[in-house]
Amino acid sequence: MSGKLVSSFAIAIMLLSTLLAPIVTSENAAAASIDTNGSIMDLVDKDILHGYAEDIVAISEDNLAYRVAGSEGANETADHILSTFQGFGLDSRTESFDFTNWDLNDRPSMTVDADGDWATVDDQVMVTSFSSESYSLSSNLSDPVKGIAYLPLPEAETRTDVELFFSLPYRYWNDYNLTDEIVIVPKEIRWNNYLESTLIGKLSREGPAGVIFSWYYDWNSDTPDIQLGSAGGRPFSYNGDYLWSLGLSCGVVNYTDGEYLRSIVDSGTPQVNYRINSTLYQGQQTNVIATIPGDDHPEKQLLITAHYDSVMCSGYIDNAAGVAAMLETARVMKIAYDSGTWKPEISVVFVAFAAEELSLVGSAYFVTANEIGGIVGVINLDSIGSQTMQATHPASEARIGIDEFFEEVADQEDVPFEYSAGGASDQASFISPGFAVGEVFDLWGTRFSLTTSDEVPDSVLVTSSPLFMDEGDDGMIGLAHTRLDVPNPEGHDYWNAKERLYQQSRVIVGVSVFLLSGAYTNDISEPTWQPYVFAIAIIVAVGILFMVFRNRIKGM
Repeated sequence: MSGKLVSSFAIAIMLLSTLLAPIVTSENAAAASIDTNGSIMDLVDKDILHGYAEDIVAISEDNLAYRVAGSEGANETADHILSTFQGFGLDSRTESFDFTNWDLNDRPSMTVDADGDWATVDDQVMVTSFSSESYSLSSNLSDPVKGIAYLPLPEAETRTDVELFFSLPYRYWNDYNLTDEIVIVPKEIRWNNYLESTLIGKLSREGPAGVIFSWYYDWNSDTPDIQLGSAGGRPFSYNGDYLWSLGLSCGVVNYTDGEYLRSIVDSGTPQVNYRINSTLYQGQQTNVIATIPGDDHPEKQLLITAHYDSVMCSGYIDNAAGVAAMLETARVMKIAYDSGTWKPEISVVFVAFAAEELSLVGSAYFVTANEIGGIVGVINLDSIGSQTMQATHPASEARIGIDEFFEEVADQEDVPFEYSAGGASDQASFISPGFAVGEVFDLWGTRFSLTTSDEVPDSVLVTSSPLFMDEGDDGMIGLAHTRLDVPNPEGHDYWNAKERLYQQSRVIVGVSVFLLSGAYTNDISEPTWQPYVFAIAIIVAVGILFMVFRNRIKGM
């Protein structure tokens, strides 16, 4: 055989191997085979879906502590979800666990008397924006009338400036006496652990009667107050639960009221009648669980989850919307199941978690109280319905490619989609149960006994963006964790999420049905014969070419 013919033969092998050897990835598999069973997706009803979210918001707004974990509003929400599951005819149950609970007994109130003389009433003003921070201790209700003080901060033009404050001079607050006063504290202090540590030192030395946080800088004048899951007691900073340890109640007012309070302190000797009537106690919190059994492998499970607790706000996006999408997914799947038009190959389990806002507490308990070895994947819904649908990547050990299924179905449905770099929500408890359980113990001193080494790497968070006020552009910002997290916030018409909640829920149903109908067996790591053929053919072809050219060189 001539050298020219051998060379041609080697090149032909290379070309043929290229055609025969497409390396199969989860993206290729998804694009080639996704069948979402559109008939089930078409069962998603926009009005029913939105109604689920509005029902949960209504529960929040009927309770003084909204749906803060452990409150009456949270308990009522758990009962409502259980009743809804049962109304679908699902096999439903609850699981409860002991935890630190909190609630408000009366509506918090603060009335200011500008000159400190309560005999004159024309200078008395009720501070309408005043509210308790969640998990605040009760104030001294037997002695509610106090003076007011405030603490200033140095000039700053941006949040970054505040975060970079390296030190606050020891005497900077020396002229501000806090003893037995209600002290107005810049909320921006919580952006900087050093500033917060300096604050704690002054609070410890001088013993105020209570603390009220408020935005300080005028560039935060239009910023709604941002709520946290337990800001009145355990603010999740390096400084721990200093408000509890100092016995201090904690409230919050908006920028306008904070500016007013500071101004009357500067102009006279005002007093306030300040009341937070709260209860902090050990009690029960509850996860709610419902199941549709698998037809082929009921011992295997796909979990669809959402947390139902909130911060001190109505919590439409975070996370009434996620719970609504979970409920609607359960409803349409049960309709298809009962009609005989569809049966999941594996079981689908819907879980509404308690206390996510307290650091994934409900899901951390779940992974200790349930066998998770049979869970093939987790789709956790948290704050969907904003402008762009998002999904996180699963853990590096993941094998199914759930995140790419979401990208593909969102593209099919023409729903804006992007990957999210992260997101601390309940899927993390399945990716790393040991870390979640350890975090609960470190923060709260509550020990959940982890008896398994199982993990569920194929766990993803489905969310949306923007969610928070430092996200978004063109004036469209996120409003989660603020009092504007309602279905139709005034002045933010773009935030009406009903249509987007519907579109994103269709994607969730489509991906879930696809997984339950066999795609849970997809293995993005499974080798196929094509890559090996490709590699061997290339090696053979290169070897032939090398021999041909070596012989030519020798013959020259």
